[in-house]
Amino acid sequence: MKNNLINNGILTPKHEEKKLKNYQGIIFFSIVWLVGFYCWYDVPKETAVLWFVPHRTPLLTYFFLIATHLGEAYPYIAAILLFGFLKKYQEAVQIAIAGGGAILISNFLKDCFQIPRPILYLEYSDLGIKSLGHIEGVTFLSGATSFPSGHTIGAFVFYTSLAYLLPSRFQVTLLCIAVASGISRIYLGHHFLEDVLAGSLIGVVWASFVYFSLQKVKKLPIFKAKEK
Repeated sequence: MKNNLINNGILTPKHEEKKLKNYQGIIFFSIVWLVGFYCWYDVPKETAVLWFVPHRTPLLTYFFLIATHLGEAYPYIAAILLFGFLKKYQEAVQIAIAGGGAILISNFLKDCFQIPRPILYLEYSDLGIKSLGHIEGVTFLSGATSFPSGHTIGAFVFYTSLAYLLPSRFQVTLLCIAVASGISRIYLGHHFLEDVLAGSLIGVVWASFVYFSLQKVKKLPIFKAKEK
């Protein structure tokens, strides 16, 4: 079938290349997520958090302190204002809906699961709080709000949304930023690996749902009539 389309000029090698580029973000995320799942599977939940303790350096700490903010409200506000300034109102609305939904989903799931943060978990384990080490200028978050990682959801929602809106060549770069933000939550001792894995998956799914839902809404007769 594909060969017939190519022979008839309907599907060209360029179409095939473009199609592959459109899926490069999905392929990249799938590989990274599966690697993370493999590292998490059948090991104690604190393994990833404690692995970073002896590997912390001033440079890495500085990097992850920046990366952790990439899943907060600031990038959303900047993107919404920029799209609004460029009169790309549909893109601004998509970012706003995706971001608002990310907050609601994160808070709802945290309330449902109420999983202790690493410092609280370690306090009542044989390992103790001291096993988490110390990071200058960082206060380890406490409470039963570990699962899922809200920052990771926010990061993956935002950068997945941008991956849909910007040219496909930016997909992997944007998702790398989201991955760095997710890893920062483990490095800084705020979350377990499972929190970040769940947050990344939720973020990608929610951002994709918002994007494709709005694409369908745009095709409704009422909106087509307005365009005319």
